[in-house]
This record gives sequence, structure tokens and C-alpha cells, in this order.
Amino acid sequence: MPREGGELSTERRLGTERAGYLMVTAGFLLVAFTGPLVRLATAPESVLIVIRMASAALIFTPLLLRAGSVRQLVQPRIFPLILLFGALSAGGMLLFFIALRGTSVAIAMFLFFTSPVYVAVLAPRTLGEPTSKCAYGALGIALAGMATIVLPGLFSETLTVTAWGLIAAVLASLMLGFYTLLLRRLTRSVGSIALTWVELTLDAVFVLPLAVVQLALGAALPAGRDWVIALALGVGATALAYFLLIEGAGRIPVQHWAILSYLSPVAGPIYALFILGERPSAWTVLGGALIVAAGVMVAVFDTRRRGLGVAPPAVAPGLAPPAGGGPGEQNGEDDRS
Repeated sequence: MPREGGELSTERRLGTERAGYLMVTAGFLLVAFTGPLVRLATAPESVLIVIRMASAALIFTPLLLRAGSVRQLVQPRIFPLILLFGALSAGGMLLFFIALRGTSVAIAMFLFFTSPVYVAVLAPRTLGEPTSKCAYGALGIALAGMATIVLPGLFSETLTVTAWGLIAAVLASLMLGFYTLLLRRLTRSVGSIALTWVELTLDAVFVLPLAVVQLALGAALPAGRDWVIALALGVGATALAYFLLIEGAGRIPVQHWAILSYLSPVAGPIYALFILGERPSAWTVLGGALIVAAGVMVAVFDTRRRGLGVAPPAVAPGLAPPAGGGPGEQNGEDDRS
């Protein structure tokens, strides 16, 4: 009888993880709409970010109040982490934009998406979540796929490289890596609705000064189409996408979440084909195939290893902290089993 109960518990856990992989995959595929749609707009990127983040935060405000999750965000031991979480999210985004202006798109993209390497190395030390050999192998394949996509750009465009552009790209990658680790840490203590709302709100707050400065210096005000694009991004590629990514982050290993982030630069060119008429190169298709293969490795094979008890599981926190004990506490520590 205990064996049957254990099998049921394992099956339930694997079902939770499968849902997490679907959430994270869908979230990154939605985020990939950002690039092609922003290309259609004329307003400064900072202005578009503020509009889309603020509109998405407004969507989650009644959900936050209804769930009664505000108290989770103002706990003395959580509040500083929440502020750091927002700073890492907004700072990484802004530094990436700076990197795009200070170096080539190929170099900025490749350096930015080395962040899963930091996650794989640091997760065992900061979160106590070991990185499996399968995850390391998938990460290597994903990096090869990313290199296949971006490195040919080094030979097909006028190369512009500045020291500050390279520094911005590396710092953006580091911030994204620490953001990913902190997100996983916070999902053990704070519900997904509250985390989504706070990230959207702080992103808008942190980017607002830059948007004001750019408008004061003569940047174009958002036109009618800009508002439509920003609001569309706010609903689909931001509000829904961020919630799926944050909820999924509590259900799967953080290393897998980071590897699946490579789906966005793969899907972006596909969307650009239909939205902008830009045909992806053969290198993009080949690199995308490698990245998809890496995603299958972690979502199928590494998940199977945990089902067999070879690797530790990831447990979802749900939409709110676990019942019994204060937020972030379950059996005295965290939600991992």
C-alpha cells in the first residue's frame, strides 16, 4: 500500500512538472513577439516598456487585491529581495538595450544569452539545486545553437564594438542570471500573482525616468499605432507571459527554466517572417533546431530521471505560499522535497 501511495505522489509531481514545462514554453514563445512588434512602433523603447509594463500591472492589480497577497510582499525578510528582484529585471533589460547600441546585435545577443551558464554553475551553491549532467549537456547544445544563430552576423554586417557595449552585454547577462536564481528563490515564499505584479510594477517604475528624459530631449511621442502595439504587448507578451514564466519557475528546475529561455530568440525570427516579412537564414533554422533539441532533453529525459529518483524533484508553490506555517515555510524550510 505505501508503494501505491508513493507512485501516486510521484505521478502527481511529474504532472505538476509537465504543466510547468508547458507554462514556461508558452511564456517564452509569447515574449518572443516583443521584438517584431516593437519594430513596427516609432516611439522610444523605454516609453513602450513603461506603457506595456504599466498596463500589464493594472491587469494584475485586482487579482493581487482579491488574492490578499500584498502582505507577502512587505514581510521584512522578503521586501529587500523584492526590490532587488525588480532592479535586476529592469536593469538587465536596460543594459541589454545599451549593449545593442554599443556593439553588434550578434555579440550582444550571444553574451546576453550566456546567462544560463551562470545559473547552472551557481544554482547548486545558492539554491541547493544540483545541475545534472543531462542539463549541462543540453546547455552546451543550446549555446551551440545560439552561436549558430548569431555568430554569422559577425561576418555579414559592419561590426561595431565598443568597450562599454561589451561591458553592458556582460552585465546584462549577469543580471539575468541572478534574476533567474532570485526568481526561483522567491517562488518558495511568494505567490505567482504577487510576484508577477511586483515585477511589472517595478519595471515600469525603474524605466520611467529614462522614458521621461528621452521625451524631454525630443523623442517622438507615442502615435496611435504605438499605443495599440504597446497595449497588445502588455496583455499577451507581458501580463500573460510573465505570469506563466513565474508560475512555471516554481514547478521545474531553475536550470531547465534558463535553458528554455533560448526559445525566445528562436521564435522571434519566425514571428518576424509573418509580421515583418523577414525571412530567417538557414543558420537561424539550424540553430533553432539545436535549441529545440536542448529543450526536449531537459523537458523529457531529465524529467524522466527525476521520475526514477535519479535526480531531485522540483515542487510547485502554486498561486500562494504553502498552507501551514508562514509564507516561505513548509516543514520548517522551503517547498522542495
